Amino acid sequence: MSVTRIAYLSHQSGVGSEMALVRLLSALDRSRIEPLVVLPEEGPLRAEVEALSIPVHVLPLAWWIPATHWSPERFLAQLEGLEERAAALENWLVRERIDLVHTNTIVTLEGALAAARLELPHVWHSRGLFGGGFPPAYFDDTCFFFLVMSWLASTIVCVSEGVRRQTAQGCGQEASLRVIYDGFDLDRFLARPVADPGAIRARYGLAETARVVACVGGIQRRKGQLDLVEAAARRALDRSAISSPSPRRWSTPPTRRGSGWPSWKPWRWGCRWWPPSAAGRRS
Repeated sequence: MSVTRIAYLSHQSGVGSEMALVRLLSALDRSRIEPLVVLPEEGPLRAEVEALSIPVHVLPLAWWIPATHWSPERFLAQLEGLEERAAALENWLVRERIDLVHTNTIVTLEGALAAARLELPHVWHSRGLFGGGFPPAYFDDTCFFFLVMSWLASTIVCVSEGVRRQTAQGCGQEASLRVIYDGFDLDRFLARPVADPGAIRARYGLAETARVVACVGGIQRRKGQLDLVEAAARRALDRSAISSPSPRRWSTPPTRRGSGWPSWKPWRWGCRWWPPSAAGRRS
């Protein structure tokens, strides 16, 4: 049986949401799939992947869809050099004789461009929904994102039916979409000792009557943790009922219209990359 060499590209090198990739890798049939992982920089994710006896290579990757809290200047600065990064990845894919490219989130573009140039199948893993401040107002062009995804993906894996519906509506097609739910190793969590609630309260000086709110996951502005903290602080100062969300104290990124931010389209960055030519096709 032939073994398929797959390059898995991660958008970050931390151990937050990126652990979804580790769980995926841990469940692969290694008799059929030979995984290799590309990280954008050194980080704790490398050790997690290498613990599975999977080789890791570090190559710079950037986000073509800005994070919610990024300013336009920061977004454009980190995106600079897209063609050079895609070319470096393309050369690495050829050297490693990769058969398929799997981009673990939709926010990085280099894997899609390199795979197109080499005429390799490309899987884009869509792990969330557009909306709620993502992407920021200055680049809220979801029609363009879906258009690129439909062009540059052989298959789009969606983590839920909600993601599939939004993607299908945006891309205008269903054939290339597939829902695969993220799996969790419950035994790993259940094997951990359960702390006594009283001991936890004593450790942090919490009264028995105190209400405790736990947050499982990364802390990001769009997830609303700061709204909760501000609302709780207001409630502590004013015992009256909270009738509306507290205003954010950070500045909102400028919108294109009326902000001085130029109206531009990111396809200008990659015009030399599309349509892909057969010049770089792997022999």
